[in-house]
Amino acid sequence: MRTLVRGFSLLTAVSVVACGVQYDPKTASFYQGKPGGMVMTPSGPVFRESADVPERVIFRDPAEPWRPAIGFILPKSGKFTLTSTPTTIASNGIVIVLRASDTRMPSWGGEILVRVDIHATAPAGTLREGEKIAILVDEEDEGLVDVALGQLSSRDQIAIIDTRGPRTLVPPMPASHRSLALAAAAERLAIPRPKRDLGGAINLARKTGASKILLISHDSKPLAIDGVATATADPKREDAAAAIRTFLPAAGPITFKDFQLAFDSVPAPARVLEASGGEAIWTLEGSDLRFGDLRAGDARSEMLRVTIPPWIPGKAFTLHITGSALDVTTGKQRWFPADLHGVFDNDIERIAESRHGDVIAYASALATMHRLHAAFVGDGVDRVGGLLPLAKMQAKSLGALAKDFPDRGFTEDAAILQSLLNAAQ
Repeated sequence: MRTLVRGFSLLTAVSVVACGVQYDPKTASFYQGKPGGMVMTPSGPVFRESADVPERVIFRDPAEPWRPAIGFILPKSGKFTLTSTPTTIASNGIVIVLRASDTRMPSWGGEILVRVDIHATAPAGTLREGEKIAILVDEEDEGLVDVALGQLSSRDQIAIIDTRGPRTLVPPMPASHRSLALAAAAERLAIPRPKRDLGGAINLARKTGASKILLISHDSKPLAIDGVATATADPKREDAAAAIRTFLPAAGPITFKDFQLAFDSVPAPARVLEASGGEAIWTLEGSDLRFGDLRAGDARSEMLRVTIPPWIPGKAFTLHITGSALDVTTGKQRWFPADLHGVFDNDIERIAESRHGDVIAYASALATMHRLHAAFVGDGVDRVGGLLPLAKMQAKSLGALAKDFPDRGFTEDAAILQSLLNAAQ
């Protein structure tokens, strides 16, 4: 039996995922005491009993768009109580960390989220020192912002400021969160704003402690700011990208060429539906996700949506992930294999209670910028007024989880997500 909780708007649905936030007693009576979980839909949250096992979606046409059997699953308790256990691939010159949102896979088929952190390491003393960099923009131009971020490493800190207003698009954060920063900038620059206030934007940049300020603008005159290195890049000029690379030297030399991750699974293929970064290509065995070249010091955090095939409850699921790249130092191809394990389950309550709040919180922040948003409410995201309130509560939830699971990464992620989502308002 599926029960739509009447009068439950998306804002109320936020209570479903916030640590420490209780349900409205009037609506709680619909599902308390019953085995099951909550499912996000464009019409609002739906309670689904464990006995009501979803039917598998049968695809009869290879061109038919992907759709899961049910929507995004949340614990009925309203709290994420578990965090992911990282799977780490550490090899000479590179570290890859994988975190999955689930260890229990829906036997009716569906999808999970996988966070991938990639860090191209380098011997001590071979990288330049980290810098605080502010990027000023006054219109949508994700390409040049991407060029700038591609020069930076995990040691660098970035902030992105819209000169129109002015306003902070991306508060200071490590440059390793490149896709998160790009998504935030692109989403918010598309919104019409007042005429630019360059002086006000510079003041905001100086408050971040930036040692370098880059202005990307069609109306770009040379900047002169005491004690701060500056440069301008005009998107209309062919040499704009080259000017940015000169102003922001690469963190280090290219150490791996054509880095990619290949996905396949047992008992049936799993494929990357969507990725916050990289180029996903479907293959007969699964998917390839191509990232291009990696520089020494390069670091990035990406989130993936990965399909799960339907299978028999209680049977094992294994997602094989193999990294590969040409090692520039040796001239040889290298491979970096790892497996993520799970078990198929047909009980929605067990699935919901086993979900990992840290992975889901990071994904929901990307979803507010229309990256991965289909993972939560599909194509109905605009009908429910967006996911910002949901993502803000999930960021708070991650902060609470960080207190229970002492992990510097959780604490840093919680602070970054909360700061970024506050800027979105």
